[in-house]
Amino acid sequence: LDAALDDFAALLFKRLFELDPSTTSLFPHGSDEDIRCTYRNFTGKTEERPVHDFAILAQACLQPRTPTIIAARLTVPDTAGAVFSLHLIDNDTATELPGTPSGPVPTFLSPNKSGYTLQLTLRTTAVVPPVAWGIRIISNTDLPLPDGPLPAPAIAQDLSEAWARRRENVVFRYCVQPAAQPLSLQMAVRPEEFPNTPCTLAVTLASGTQLTATGLCGAIIPFLRIVDGPASVVGRMVVSETRLPSPSRDAPASAKGARSMSRATTSTSTAPAKGKKGTEVILPQCRLRILSRDAVSAAVDNARDQEIAATKLGWEAVNPGRRARGEGLRTKFSSSTSVFLEELPPRRASLDPVPPRLLDEESRRQRDLERERVVDGFEAARQAILKAREATKAITVETARASVRHSLDLQAMRARSQADLMTARAACNERITAAIAEKLAAAHAAGSGAS
Repeated sequence: LDAALDDFAALLFKRLFELDPSTTSLFPHGSDEDIRCTYRNFTGKTEERPVHDFAILAQACLQPRTPTIIAARLTVPDTAGAVFSLHLIDNDTATELPGTPSGPVPTFLSPNKSGYTLQLTLRTTAVVPPVAWGIRIISNTDLPLPDGPLPAPAIAQDLSEAWARRRENVVFRYCVQPAAQPLSLQMAVRPEEFPNTPCTLAVTLASGTQLTATGLCGAIIPFLRIVDGPASVVGRMVVSETRLPSPSRDAPASAKGARSMSRATTSTSTAPAKGKKGTEVILPQCRLRILSRDAVSAAVDNARDQEIAATKLGWEAVNPGRRARGEGLRTKFSSSTSVFLEELPPRRASLDPVPPRLLDEESRRQRDLERERVVDGFEAARQAILKAREATKAITVETARASVRHSLDLQAMRARSQADLMTARAACNERITAAIAEKLAAAHAAGSGAS
């Protein structure tokens, strides 16, 4: 169809120029570099994605040789629970250029050192089936693009950390070494028994720049460049105490925050912890996924522990012997506690054999009398409580009735006062009316006699 349209357009222009040769000056023909436009189409298909997931489906590095105007358009069907987004990022400044979820607006790209990165990301709020997508990259120059499908960054590191009660709700601290390629960080909470867990992912670069991302059940930093020095990655999450077991000395290592790191993918299973009554309670697992096209080195960040050790050394330098005195006090307290426990009488095991004891007639009678006395005492106390309750109830009812009677008496007194007031007012009005009538009659009589 496209070839037929091109032939038809060529014939149309040829016929136009034959009819009016002067129209050839209106078309630039070979001098059309300013209006030339090229495009490339890329397609792909996602796999089934779980809820609260993040993935970079495709990524391309753009290296314009000359000033270029570029626009990208995303085509994807409407899928419940799936949010597709296109991002265009300047690799030199690590900033995202303005755009829309369906694609960046037409943007002018000037040649730079590290180029630009075009990313297609997917966030899920529900289980998403496989979805087909398409991207069209349009430019006014011959922009170097991959010949095949757009590659997706692989999982360079998949780190797992079990939740534990720590200061400032910190779950993990990792130190990520510089990398040549940009990174993407994803923090996720597993398992799904904790759907509304607030999470915060913070990155501090060697230059002092801080990047922070928040969300429920996870947090995402889609683009990050680590060049000058190692970066500190800290994850925090606030877990509802109603879903957690009480602290126990018998809790497994996973419940105390044991760290586990592995190359590539790590299992998401969590070890159960024992609750108050021996019930198994699943602890949340926090996972940090580092996505990159190259290998990334990450290790547990011990900077905080080193700061604490340096602080203790400073205390010892200011107050020599402080550590030794503290250890002596702890030892003394432990020894005094152990002596106290040793002085307590030993507790006999419930399984120790106890010889049976046979009671004679008098002993059984005394035992029965004691039991009857205890039962009578409890019954007397119960009857006293019931009588006091009935007396209190009677007093309360009588007080309420007296209050109601008092209120009715007050209302009756008010009604009588109002009736007396209305009677007095009517009598006063009658006297005033009679006085006025007498004055008018006297005035009329005086007027008639004068006439």
